[in-house]
Amino acid sequence: NDRLGYVVEVFIDDGKDSFLFSSDVEGPVHEHQLEFMIEKNAKLVFIDGPMTYMLGYRFSQKSLKQSIRNLIRLIENTDLKTLVLDHHLTRDLRWQEKMNEVFKRGEEVGVEVTSAARFIGMEEDLLEARRDELYGKKKKRS
Repeated sequence: NDRLGYVVEVFIDDGKDSFLFSSDVEGPVHEHQLEFMIEKNAKLVFIDGPMTYMLGYRFSQKSLKQSIRNLIRLIENTDLKTLVLDHHLTRDLRWQEKMNEVFKRGEEVGVEVTSAARFIGMEEDLLEARRDELYGKKKKRS
């Protein structure tokens, strides 16, 4: 959405290791986002993942399916070793269940798929996903 601004992806390659950070691509949903990631061929990728917590509201089932397909294509078409999914996904208590296909494909080809917390050796504490509970509010949408 052009009204919301643009996302800058960061790629760092020191000749030995490579890292790609993409914080707000909602998946990636769009082909040009995926093409950039495949072209850079990073060994470690941090990405926000699809907005599953907005499914049926501001994020469609079609976009979710496309995001999952694109994450699997990223796993299959690069030398990726670790895929860290965070930001949008971890606003959903059931994010791992919804990304089951991605976890499964990663395991099949030797790519670790994880959260940012687990990447640094911590347990997940999904505060954003529990916002309503923590503030004592009832959910307005399911």
